[in-house]
Amino acid sequence: MDVGLLIDFEHIIKPRKLIRLQNKIFPIPDGYANSVRGLILIIPKNDYTTLKQLKNGDDRVQYINSQEFIDNISGHAYVLYNKHKLVCELICAECSLLPIVVQSTLMSIPNDVTLFVSTKLHDPNIDKSIQQYVKLDFNEVYISEKSPIGYTVKEPRLYMTRKNDVIESSNVDTSINNTKYIVKQLKSLQNDNSCKLRVKLSEKAINYLQSVSMIGSTMNRDGAITQKEIAGRLVVGNIGDDLTHYLDVDRSSIVHGNEEEVQIIDGLYNFHSHPVEAYDRHNKKYGWPSSQDYIGFFGASISYDTILHIVSSIEGFYVISLGSFWAKNKNILKTKNIKFILEECNIDVETPTLYLKEVNKVSMDGHQLFNVQFFSWNDADSLVAVNYTNNDLNCFTNKETLSKYKVL
Repeated sequence: MDVGLLIDFEHIIKPRKLIRLQNKIFPIPDGYANSVRGLILIIPKNDYTTLKQLKNGDDRVQYINSQEFIDNISGHAYVLYNKHKLVCELICAECSLLPIVVQSTLMSIPNDVTLFVSTKLHDPNIDKSIQQYVKLDFNEVYISEKSPIGYTVKEPRLYMTRKNDVIESSNVDTSINNTKYIVKQLKSLQNDNSCKLRVKLSEKAINYLQSVSMIGSTMNRDGAITQKEIAGRLVVGNIGDDLTHYLDVDRSSIVHGNEEEVQIIDGLYNFHSHPVEAYDRHNKKYGWPSSQDYIGFFGASISYDTILHIVSSIEGFYVISLGSFWAKNKNILKTKNIKFILEECNIDVETPTLYLKEVNKVSMDGHQLFNVQFFSWNDADSLVAVNYTNNDLNCFTNKETLSKYKVL
């Protein structure tokens, strides 16, 4: 049985010039400011036990530089540890060694540290590497030209991360497909600088959103009971092999507003309801988005990076996203556009079909502002295609990963 032995490269190996050992552990990665290098040797458990029985100091150093010890080394890896940023990059020559390497970091490096592994995007074995990493719970994924340690790489690399702690395993297939999506979308960005996403509502999400316009009643101060608008967050539950993202309702995010409005919830995907009582109150047959709903989505797309917003109604649901041009150029959208939106998106027609025709004509600086789609409840399991804004080389569909990336 092999085990991992973590050695301080900077203070044990480098100053003592252990030539025999250094010849075994090439190539040695460069050192960087504010980080230290560690060496993990994969050795038989018997050798590990022998080492531990020796006195600290020269006896142990001489042993690890002995030919007997070196001949039994079956592999090695390096760790680059930055204690200020609480990050640790793992550099393995072989993916098969990673389980032992991770076990060593769990035992020897603080558990509040984030571990990183990476691979070249053009590596012919990238799919195999992704599967190995995901099985070890490296589930947060991004592409960058800069290591988390701080050094710049020659070409963009795929980075995958996990906490250096015992963590609950996630859905392996979904994690692998999420990684494939991130890699595939880089090609889309290189072609037209736009992220493209296909989503479907899960069966549970459909059931909830179809019912949400009928619920939401609460008691008012005067004792009357009236329906309030309901809002909440949608999250990616699963990602199919065709990279379709299936959205679930985050029931912990649900909030009630008042009879006419509700605050949009922070999230990449969110929704709110149009209660049935509002139809009667305004003498309306259909409950498509109001101009104020577009203001809400507009603000959320800037403040929360919201990709799409769903307005749930009696007749079906409306999906609001940015038009393709503005999805690529969201950074130049301004809050001064609010007055324009209030005026242009206040549309009064007879049917949802006519409404979509008119609202999708609304343009700003010659470009369609919003992409609005409608699906009846009979077609609620339809595929929804949207464009959205990238973050550098990445098309994130997970809020937690996006938030972590922004603070790297």
